[in-house]
Amino acid sequence: MDDIIPEFVEEALEGLETVDRCLLTLEESPDDTNAVTEVFRALHTIKGTCGLLGFPRLEHLAHSGETLFSLVRDGDIVFEAAVADGLLATVDAIRDALDVISNTGAEADNNFAAEIAMLEGLASTSQRRLGDVLVDEGEADRIDVEIAATEQQLGDDRKIGEILVESGTVPQVAIDQAASEVAAAKQGGSGSSGVRVDIGLLDSLMNLVGELVLSRNQIGTIASNIPALAGPAHQLSLVTGELQDAVMKTRMQQIGSIWKMLPRVVRDISREIGKQVTFETRGEDTELDRAILEAIKDPLVHMVRNSVDHGIESPEVRLAAGKPAMGQLMVSARHQGSHVVIEISDDGAGLDPQRLMAKAVQRGLISEMAAATMSDREAMRLIFAAGFSTAEKVSNISGRGVGMDVVRSNVERVGGTIEVDSVPGMGTSFQLRIPLTLAIIPSVTIRCGNEQYTLPQSSTHEFVMLDRNDAVRRIEQMNSVPVFRLRERLIPVIDLHDVLDCPRDVDSPNVFMVIVESDGSLFALVVDEIERSEEIVVKPLGRNLDSIPIFSGATTMGDGRVSLILDVNGIARGARINAGMVNADDAAAIVTHADEGEPLLVARLRDGSEVAIPLADVDRLEQFKSTAIEYSAGRPVVRYRGEVMSLVDVAVVTGRRPDSSDWPATVDIVVHKVSDGFVGFMVSQVSDIITDATLHDGALGEGPQAISGDRVIDIIDLALLDERLGVTPVTPQVAVTGGAFR
Repeated sequence: MDDIIPEFVEEALEGLETVDRCLLTLEESPDDTNAVTEVFRALHTIKGTCGLLGFPRLEHLAHSGETLFSLVRDGDIVFEAAVADGLLATVDAIRDALDVISNTGAEADNNFAAEIAMLEGLASTSQRRLGDVLVDEGEADRIDVEIAATEQQLGDDRKIGEILVESGTVPQVAIDQAASEVAAAKQGGSGSSGVRVDIGLLDSLMNLVGELVLSRNQIGTIASNIPALAGPAHQLSLVTGELQDAVMKTRMQQIGSIWKMLPRVVRDISREIGKQVTFETRGEDTELDRAILEAIKDPLVHMVRNSVDHGIESPEVRLAAGKPAMGQLMVSARHQGSHVVIEISDDGAGLDPQRLMAKAVQRGLISEMAAATMSDREAMRLIFAAGFSTAEKVSNISGRGVGMDVVRSNVERVGGTIEVDSVPGMGTSFQLRIPLTLAIIPSVTIRCGNEQYTLPQSSTHEFVMLDRNDAVRRIEQMNSVPVFRLRERLIPVIDLHDVLDCPRDVDSPNVFMVIVESDGSLFALVVDEIERSEEIVVKPLGRNLDSIPIFSGATTMGDGRVSLILDVNGIARGARINAGMVNADDAAAIVTHADEGEPLLVARLRDGSEVAIPLADVDRLEQFKSTAIEYSAGRPVVRYRGEVMSLVDVAVVTGRRPDSSDWPATVDIVVHKVSDGFVGFMVSQVSDIITDATLHDGALGEGPQAISGDRVIDIIDLALLDERLGVTPVTPQVAVTGGAFR
């Protein structure tokens, strides 16, 4: 029984989720026969299994619910709001009973008299009849089941199955099969290839794969200095990557698994406060790591409750504003690179920035002076402040000022971000950007002083290298905040040396900046060096360190050293910096007087010459070991982001070098996004970004050239080059990921 009960509880809860979903469907479409059948079968299965396991009280409750719904199925009563309420209340009572069984192994001392009386009262509006799943399965005729039900009503205390078996109408094997039907239904039938695996075992397996990834990184570092190990190390990297991908897939769950509760939440709240809301979901099959799904479940529920309670107006207010009485609420999910974007949007009243600022001042969250200089965007973000609420009175739904700050904290705890966008009178949209997984992530290693630190690639947008003298000119002060002009946009600058109190490398001729994102705004993080890209295994910090906001974890690098993982959001908050600190008028003045010119990426080729690439054509800059380069149909390729990316040697296609052999140990790749994937352009070194170049036609009708100071550089049009070469991303026969670099 210790093994059977947990499985019974899990399957029964899944059946109740089906009942919830189908009952809400029937409220909209009462003639949906598929929904009717699913509800009846789920209740019948729960009832039958309770009888089999010896839970008579719960069996009686499920039986009463099944009896009522059989009348709906047979057309004896109309499925209306009262019936839906009664059946949903039954579902809640069954859930409570299952919770007790899960914790104690036995059912509670509760005969569910009130619930059963309610169900019998609803059923009394028509002739009482028993339904039976045996009829649906073709094992018995309806008339035989009705005769058996009549015998029960005349005082026969035998179960209906016993009556049918003893009368010779239905064989015992059919009764037994009906009782065990739930186990096969969970896996889609006896022929299913699925298998249940304990969550703890999956977590343990994920931890082992994480340790294997760390060992792979360390062996790769050693093998870079021992040529004989290069081949085996590369093969180990490929196998580890494929194993990692397979284990990650076992942990992935569709986000629809936690969305099943949302229609019920919307229905109950809207009925409680007298609002009319149409709820829609999209992207239910979008997958996330199980641990992340659990972490965002409560924030999602809270945001949906808020949208109904605060966002969507009452029917009277909507009609007065010229809107339909029925409000619209949508929750959607989609993949975006290594993240999932979840959006909760409504067509309600929207957020009023002035009202938000007034409430914040009233509650003492900001000063009147701060409110006077606050932008609308900053004002809307006040809803994430601790203790903030716009509710006029406290209810069991809202008004306590505890919620959206916790939502943001929970989202950021799993490496995600949350943004809000609203138009007064038109509606509000919240956007959550969540990483697919937390266990193993691509990262960038940077150096500050004598220590190396790690930044998740999901937080980084691009890298900038400036000549030290040029940096003095281009990093300016505005409102006592250092700012940097990045392609006609001013962004705040944070010096990591100040944050970490570490010494500066004053001997370096260059200044490196990592452009990162926090709370939807970009800022530049000044570091001493950007070292490499590497997959890392995230380890939690100990209790003595987990309260430090600028670190989110730690990892072991390929050389065996421990590296702290930087928390971009924590760094930005600690520096009290955001995009709103840059005054728009001042920014426009600086941009107006800046040197004009399209930003160009300058790359050195193997013959020593330089080429310029429009920065708008560059998706990312990557560095690969030459051992990671393979060949497909005679073309160089590399595994990249779960795909096989074609490589193009810029020196060869521009006629500067006859072949692609003899590459150095590491290769710089300029990644260009095309319609269905990526193409990598191989260069010797990415050397500079210039913004002050003027463009001229080349000599003798050749392609355009950039002139910057005393430099004349040929400009390469990547899109045109793609078209001429006919290069497209290679689609692998078997999907693989996780090479030495991603």
